[in-house]
Parts: sequence; structure tokens; C-alpha cells
Amino acid sequence: MVKIMGQLRWSPYLLSATDKAIQLLKNHFSDGTKRKVLLIMGKGFDVRMNFVIKQIIDLECEIDLTCKLICFDEGSGSTSHQYKSYVDKNYGELTSLINQEKIEEANISLWKEEGNRKRRIGDREAANIIKDFRDIEEYSEIIVDISALPRGIYFSLTGKLLTLIDAQPDKQKKLI
Repeated sequence: MVKIMGQLRWSPYLLSATDKAIQLLKNHFSDGTKRKVLLIMGKGFDVRMNFVIKQIIDLECEIDLTCKLICFDEGSGSTSHQYKSYVDKNYGELTSLINQEKIEEANISLWKEEGNRKRRIGDREAANIIKDFRDIEEYSEIIVDISALPRGIYFSLTGKLLTLIDAQPDKQKKLI
């Protein structure tokens, strides 16, 4: 948990059922303010992959939405390869929901092979998806959808985002 001036600004988890999650988005975006939103999400086989982006689009608010799609490689021995058709289906649905020009793909490997050993590198690569504050300063909101992301990726990524935001003067801070 991170506290700024005594106030809790980010909790480890926000777990909402479908209706509560939809209501949360409606409440947040209902004030009519024009927004520039960065949605960071994973490219995966999980059926929930496109849930958040569908809900944002359905809000019919003035939102300029960019999607940073994290494409992660689990290695040649991963059993996830048997679900490639589901990944392709989800990606096809994503490109039908948002213009492909608004999708920025970020490719990362979860493992690095060195001889007969493998070591985990996905967390470090995830943290490097956003290099510095300039990569996010134009957005009014940043949403990290963890539905189709491995834990090591989203923990590192959100940690990096919070570190970059915390390093800014108070007047420039953005809450995630």
C-alpha cells in the first residue's frame, strides 16, 4: 500500500463482481469530462480479456482510448500454446472494438534460456514497458486490467507506474 500525505491512494486489490465493476466505471466516467485514457491489458486466452474495454466503449462518454496490449511469450514449452485459437479470437474481438492504430503492442518474454538453465525475466521486462513519466503524462487516467496478465507482470508494471507517478511534483500526480 502507498500513502501520500497520510491518505491511502492504492490498495493491493479491488475485487468487484461484474455488476459492481460496471457500476464503478459508470460512476467514474459519468461526469461528462473529456478524458484521455490508457488501458493496459494482456493479450491472452482468458475470456475476460476484453471485458473492461467493452464496458468503457459502452459508456458512450467522451473518451480518447489508447490500448497498450502486453503480448507475453511464456516459452516454447508452455502449455498455453494449446489455447492459441482463444488468443486469436480475443485479439480479433479487440481489433473489432477499437481502431488498430489505437493499439500499441508491447512484446515481452517471461523466460530467458541460458544454456540448459532458464531464468525468469518477465517482471523486469514488464517494468520496462513504461520507460519514464513522459510515456504516461498525456493521459488523464491509466487503467491496468489484470484479467489476462500473469501476476509477475502486473505487479512489476503497477509498481513501476506508481514509482513514476510518485516521483512527480504533487501538482502533476495522477492516481491510478
